[in-house]
Amino acid sequence: MRTKRISALLLGLTLIVFLATTSVRMSGQVGAAPSIDNDDIGGVVTGANGPEAGVWVIAETRSTPTRLIKSVVTDDRGRYVVPDLPAGEYDVWVRGYGLVDSAKVKAQPGKIVNLKATPAPDKKAAAQYYPALYWFALLQLPPKSDFPGTGDKGNGISPNIKSQGEWIRNVVNTDGCTGCHQLGGPATRTIPASILGQFEDTKMAWDRRIQSGQAGGGMSARFTQVGRPRALAMYADWTDRIAKGELPAATPSRPQGIERNVVVTMWDWADPKVYLHDAISSDKRNPTVNANGPIYGALEESGDYLPVIDPKTNTASMIKVGPRDADTPSSADQPPAAPSPYWGDETIWNSQTTIHSFAMDKQGRVWAAARVRKPQTPAWCQAGSDHPSAKLLPINQGQRGLIMYDPKTKKVTQIDTCFTWGHLSNGKRDAYTEPNQPADPAKDRRLNFTFYGDSPAPDGSVWGTVQGVPGGLGHFIPGAHPPETALTEFYEVPWNNPKASAQGFAPRGMDVDSKGVVWTVLSSGQLASFDRKKCTGAQNGPTATGQQCVEGWTLYPLPGPNYKGAVESASADSAYYDFVDRFDMLGVGKDVPVAGGNLSEGLLALVNGKIVTFRVPYPMGYFTKGLDGRIDNPNGGWKGKAIYTPVSTRAPFHMEGGKGNTAKLVKFQVRPDPLSK
Repeated sequence: MRTKRISALLLGLTLIVFLATTSVRMSGQVGAAPSIDNDDIGGVVTGANGPEAGVWVIAETRSTPTRLIKSVVTDDRGRYVVPDLPAGEYDVWVRGYGLVDSAKVKAQPGKIVNLKATPAPDKKAAAQYYPALYWFALLQLPPKSDFPGTGDKGNGISPNIKSQGEWIRNVVNTDGCTGCHQLGGPATRTIPASILGQFEDTKMAWDRRIQSGQAGGGMSARFTQVGRPRALAMYADWTDRIAKGELPAATPSRPQGIERNVVVTMWDWADPKVYLHDAISSDKRNPTVNANGPIYGALEESGDYLPVIDPKTNTASMIKVGPRDADTPSSADQPPAAPSPYWGDETIWNSQTTIHSFAMDKQGRVWAAARVRKPQTPAWCQAGSDHPSAKLLPINQGQRGLIMYDPKTKKVTQIDTCFTWGHLSNGKRDAYTEPNQPADPAKDRRLNFTFYGDSPAPDGSVWGTVQGVPGGLGHFIPGAHPPETALTEFYEVPWNNPKASAQGFAPRGMDVDSKGVVWTVLSSGQLASFDRKKCTGAQNGPTATGQQCVEGWTLYPLPGPNYKGAVESASADSAYYDFVDRFDMLGVGKDVPVAGGNLSEGLLALVNGKIVTFRVPYPMGYFTKGLDGRIDNPNGGWKGKAIYTPVSTRAPFHMEGGKGNTAKLVKFQVRPDPLSK
């Protein structure tokens, strides 16, 4: 008996030791700090119920020459690593859905910093951290039955607006209000007190609000174009309901899977009165050009310099630019239509060059679309010139030409062209009819449209987006002897077409992948691809009406909620431009299309047929137009490559932090796992 008792006691002690060891191992799996290097900050984030997975850890410093911010996401055990930080003192804190910001902790690289997440006390507090998309989706659209509009004496919608889709395109999504700034953030879902206090009626307050600043004339004109009474009523209803306490109906998910592997690096550049349109880091054809070199920005209407970031030294600088002719018009010629709540009557934009977009050549020279003279073109562009293109299509006025900056000589060169530049990047033409002549079913037809986005294809042709509803893609084939041999095919986005599997409208930016497939973003809340190889009928000639290849289109709805009452859009998100990552610079694969989710506040990448979101958590208000990529070290793994975007809102003072904010340059990298260092 004694032997049995001893054996039982030993067995019990062994079981206790085993359970204790198991408990320690489990605790180690949940709470052990990650391995870090001397230039990293790492640790574990915990909440009331244990590890906090899929939340952001933000490290911000002003010890560098320009402010630097890095954001990462915790893994499923709440662990995080913020890698490759320059020396300095950092504020480190936690932000995430279901939380409010934790207290900021002072830290330096090389330290383990465990953080305590702070739960949101209620849904209202939690919703303050939701992307703008979730708030803007509360917008109540006019029903489909209200179109076409019946005018000021009817339903307040212009008779020119034929469908709900046209309404969305013109005064809601990317070709409307969200083409220039974000809607749904705190600055736009509320009306500034300085304006609201002047009016008892919110509709009148909105009427005054849209006239603010130098863009006020354009915003006000757009409301008049679509039907001022109804547009004002729609936006007033939206902010009224939010003011009364309405909260987003949908809740964003925390980052999952590869979304947790992203490292977002951000620098301040430019100044608080300007905004960015575009950025360039390398030659798109060979992204190793300008490796580790400076990144350049375009200020469009807001200023006459190129903001520059040197990512090696975390330094911001500028390169002054100007037009060729001193009497070139300036955006300062257009004063504010009404005082701005932020800047009063001050004319903050003063650009003559209005630099819009970029390309970089193999020598690292920067080419930009820019205004260099008055609108009137030189004589060689106009009727009477013996220039072959002028004979075919004389041009009396044009806006942007080109400038070129050579970083070796530090020289800026202005270049005149007849036609207007926007974005930089075989057959025989038969008899044709002019756009103002009756169509002839036996002849081709000259197409009167311009490309917004454009990109060369691997076969030497050029694709471009044609804006409008439904809008479409133009396919320019130069032939052996342009312009005599040049042909253009046109493919409309499927719209009101029962043969199409999905409907959409209003393309904006675009790019072409290595297989010749075209990718574009639509105001109808979709990422779209067009593959000409799938077409089964004639692609050009008299029978090609634009909808001749609906089978070539595939439409991918952007993630997130839709507007209230929307039946002619797929998502309330707004994507301005897209970029095909041919060289796996982001880290999620080659030939991956990437778009800017300007209301979901991050990059949207189509990976294996599914759109994933790499969010920018801080400062809230991320909004981009141009995208670019670079490989600094082909053998450097995830650290040797990145995608770069500017923050491109025309109102950086709408971002978290308010007036005094500057635009940002943002670097996206996706590492193999959330703890890679």
